[in-house]
Amino acid sequence: MPLINIHLNDIDKKRLKNYIERHTDKAMSDFVRKTITEKIKIEESISKIEPLKTVEIPDYIPKEKYVIFVNGAVLAVGNNPSDLAEIAIQKFPNFPFIIKYNGPKKKPIEYFYMGLTEFHG
Repeated sequence: MPLINIHLNDIDKKRLKNYIERHTDKAMSDFVRKTITEKIKIEESISKIEPLKTVEIPDYIPKEKYVIFVNGAVLAVGNNPSDLAEIAIQKFPNFPFIIKYNGPKKKPIEYFYMGLTEFHG
């Protein structure tokens, strides 16, 4: 069994100890061990979710707008992706979502880097 060191400041230790004493009949180490085990199980189950299938933007979505899909269904339409992501997280925090732009594809930005050993003026 691997050994895990978890460091908490004194205030958080006291708060955790008080919580455990009030809500469970377990020792602090058992509670932390069980909590970590549950978190690992959740992470493993989330990683097993199949990748999202590609979704097509319906014809009724206005041009030059962003659209967000949750489980393949249109959730919202808006002007910027951050507002749409906020809506999706508030309504469906545990569901995967896709944001697409209904318009011409934008060119990727090209970068050019140059390293000079001496300053040239």
